[in-house]
Amino acid sequence: MAVSSGVDLIAHLPGTAVRSDSAIPRFEIADRDAALAARRGVIVVPTAWLATQDRIAGGDTAQVRRTREVQRHNLALLRRAGVPLAVGSDLFVTASHEAAYLLELGGVNATELLRMWTETTARAAFPARKLGRLQPGFEASLLALACDPIADFACTKQITLRMKQGRLLPMGSRP
Repeated sequence: MAVSSGVDLIAHLPGTAVRSDSAIPRFEIADRDAALAARRGVIVVPTAWLATQDRIAGGDTAQVRRTREVQRHNLALLRRAGVPLAVGSDLFVTASHEAAYLLELGGVNATELLRMWTETTARAAFPARKLGRLQPGFEASLLALACDPIADFACTKQITLRMKQGRLLPMGSRP
């Protein structure tokens, strides 16, 4: 319904908490909807981390397992269709929680996840600005890391330099 209505961005995958007795197909995205979203360039922010938290699932491990099955299916379908995925947070957590969860969930590797987080998310948040790429004409807004996040995704938390619009930011400050 959201894609047919002409939205540019969708936050939350369907099936935030798939009860253990629920019919999974009712939470699965249809192939035709994913294809339409891809054709229209709709960006999806999964906010998948929220679904498996105890406050949602109430400790029901069958519910968590079924929710993760639906999430994997929907993410794989969206990726196959070419729908741009961005990384965003929900509740009171950072996007790094969501990114780590998406990697743990499977279906994306560290390289793809970093592209989602840096390029697609920047484009979704600030569509009129040139962000998320290291190329001429783009803003010099970036983070430098102490190690290779493709080899060890935890490196995304080891920030050694922060720059916003070409200006160095002191470590520990907020932009």
